[in-house]
Amino acid sequence: MPDTSSPVPVPQPLAGLTTADEKMTFEPERLSYQSACELAVAVAAAIPTNDKRKRIVLASLADLADLANLRGTLVMLDLLEQDYSQIRGSAQTAAGRRTAKSFAVGGVLPPVTALSGIASVISAGLGIASLFRQDVSYVGSPTSVDAIAFEIAIAAELNKLGFEHVLIPALGLFTASPPGDSLKDKLRKLEAAKLSVWQTVQPMVSELVALDTQLDLASRAKNQPEIDRLTTEVNALRADLAPLTEPLAALDQRWSQIQGDWQKTSPDTGLTGFARLLRAESVQRGDPVYLHAAVVSSGGYRRISRSLFRTIFTGDGLSFTGGTIIRWALLSASGEFQAGGLLTTEKTKDTDPWYT
Repeated sequence: MPDTSSPVPVPQPLAGLTTADEKMTFEPERLSYQSACELAVAVAAAIPTNDKRKRIVLASLADLADLANLRGTLVMLDLLEQDYSQIRGSAQTAAGRRTAKSFAVGGVLPPVTALSGIASVISAGLGIASLFRQDVSYVGSPTSVDAIAFEIAIAAELNKLGFEHVLIPALGLFTASPPGDSLKDKLRKLEAAKLSVWQTVQPMVSELVALDTQLDLASRAKNQPEIDRLTTEVNALRADLAPLTEPLAALDQRWSQIQGDWQKTSPDTGLTGFARLLRAESVQRGDPVYLHAAVVSSGGYRRISRSLFRTIFTGDGLSFTGGTIIRWALLSASGEFQAGGLLTTEKTKDTDPWYT
């Protein structure tokens, strides 16, 4: 007699699908930081140890840019001072031609003042192959290694190696500049040149105002001879002043614009442009070497492996991987390249002893 009973359902084996999960991003990021620490050790070990008293500055690209800007600023201040001095020379020549009475200077210009586990039950109908077949899921995790944290790690390793003077500009607390500081000295010279040229020009400006007043009075009195004389004087004085006052006004405007730009605060550092220049000047004292080291890329992933064997005996296979790529360069005080390159490493944390 034929068997009319219902057929026994056959369990389906795992299909071995690959899926993605958006959770658990901390472990890959932590492993990226551990990788960065290993690279910090490698960078510190590559620094020559022949002079451990040498000052080492951990300089970011922004710090190196500040050093270049400082050099450009010093040159610019020299040029501005020369422009003021040139105008002052012309003003003195023009003033020497004047025979009118000089007027006292009216005033002095003031200085302009940043997995969950999965539980399952094994069925009797599954074969041995299905028992070990795995579902594997790789989920990428973008990570970001903090730039200052990486510089601190390198500085710590350099201290361990016996280097006595390691400076991180972003964390520096800089004392007041010593007397004769180049930036402050050039600023004083520039302000002195500016004041001097205005002191030379101002008597002629005051004389022009006085002549204009006398001309107005003569016009009201209809004194034609005096009008003619004063008109000649005014025109001659204006001809003398025009080549002086126009470039001087343009120079003052340019200098005011520069000072305005210096007072703008960087959203990244919280420092003004002028403060960054002062910091750069302090950093470059003592003939240091510059160590530039920065993270180029970092990232990781989570690997989830599922099989019935794992589920029954060990749980889901879960592992994390994080890695970091860095660039580094050792530069002399003059900016010459001495050593450097690219370094990369990765670390894996396995939460499953069956993972290979």
